[in-house]
Amino acid sequence: MLKVTSKPDGITQSDLEQIFSKYTILKSDERIEEDGSISYEVELKENESTARQKLDRTVQIIRGERYTIRVDDFRGESRRRGQPSPSPTPTPAP
Repeated sequence: MLKVTSKPDGITQSDLEQIFSKYTILKSDERIEEDGSISYEVELKENESTARQKLDRTVQIIRGERYTIRVDDFRGESRRRGQPSPSPTPTPAP
């Protein structure tokens, strides 16, 4: 699974699906990271490594605006838009 990190304001999920359109998308979703930023996760049928190499740090022109996107391998957990933050795990008393 790949992840577009620090998704620039002005780029929608639909825009990102268009950027990844030459690859077969199995699943895609916007997520809210712990720092409050929005990322986009995409699972491709094949060639994730190639897609990451070709798209990472590229400038995309969307509706006349220039955006640089960062694509990385997905690591860790995140939550879907609208989901509450996970509750911190209570520390047991000594």
